[in-house]
Amino acid sequence: MYRVAIVEDEWESFESIRKCFEEYTKEYGEAFNIIRFKNGMYFLGAYSSNFDIVIMDIDMPQMNGIQTAADLRKVDDKVVLIFVTFLAKYAIKGYAVDALDYVVKPVNYHTFKLKIARAIERCRKNARGRVFLPTSEGGIGIDIDRLDYIEISGHTVFYHTQSGVYKAYGTMKGIEERLPERQFFKCNRCYLVNLHSVVKLEGNVVSVGSDKLVISRTRRKAFVDALTNYVMGEA
Repeated sequence: MYRVAIVEDEWESFESIRKCFEEYTKEYGEAFNIIRFKNGMYFLGAYSSNFDIVIMDIDMPQMNGIQTAADLRKVDDKVVLIFVTFLAKYAIKGYAVDALDYVVKPVNYHTFKLKIARAIERCRKNARGRVFLPTSEGGIGIDIDRLDYIEISGHTVFYHTQSGVYKAYGTMKGIEERLPERQFFKCNRCYLVNLHSVVKLEGNVVSVGSDKLVISRTRRKAFVDALTNYVMGEA
């Protein structure tokens, strides 16, 4: 099931878009969970990187779609974005916020279904290199390569990413089950390292991003072997 946010202040426009997704489900069997937001400010206030597709009206009161999308990209650079507008010339600005496409109102299913198909294909590509982090601040979607390492302290989890550190609660075992085994490896019982983020290995210290982590004596050989296998696989 794909999670879809429709940011649209006009009820009739929202309904026409919703019905397009409904028709797509009938024709192709894809399922969508759709949530409507009446304006950009409300959407951004409630956003937690837990959507796959965002359909954004450009002409909205208080904050237009382009401004809303610019703020959206500050917290989620991968969610699939499609604009809807009465005038196609306004949609050109969407390329600055990496919009996948645009639709001219009134929305027609036979035209819009092509946009939906493109959006689904982009979602599938994104999913292959993306992980959803259930943090204490809400769910956050992030590229796996931007997650440097995970730190465990008791039942508290710290996700060290290239955009900051996020706190959550969980277990190392639960985290390991959600991440690619080949790309992540424990250097000790407290740290699960993204081998993609390793910049230096010296003695029993591994530099991950801008941080230095200690490799336990009992895990050093296994860690070096895992790192070597990963690097050779990437070459």
